[in-house]
Amino acid sequence: MNFLIDKLMNRKVLLRLHLFATVIAVLTISCFFSFSLIAEILGETNFIRQVKSGILYGLPLLVMAMPVLGLTGTQLAGASQNPWY
Repeated sequence: MNFLIDKLMNRKVLLRLHLFATVIAVLTISCFFSFSLIAEILGETNFIRQVKSGILYGLPLLVMAMPVLGLTGTQLAGASQNPWY
């Protein structure tokens, strides 16, 4: 799999894809959290139900962004000397 990614994408494309996936993940998590917080503060049952349903429908977006972050991050790190990798 890594060989395929190396051949198809150069570092610039990988960096853009990584940044795009980062923005998608951060915005998705931020929206989930903020709407949940607002719904719980307001306490309206119907609004809470709509927010939780929206989170359920938005979850696949987050699930798709996270592996992209992992794959591109691994490729961008390359032969890093970082002891945690």
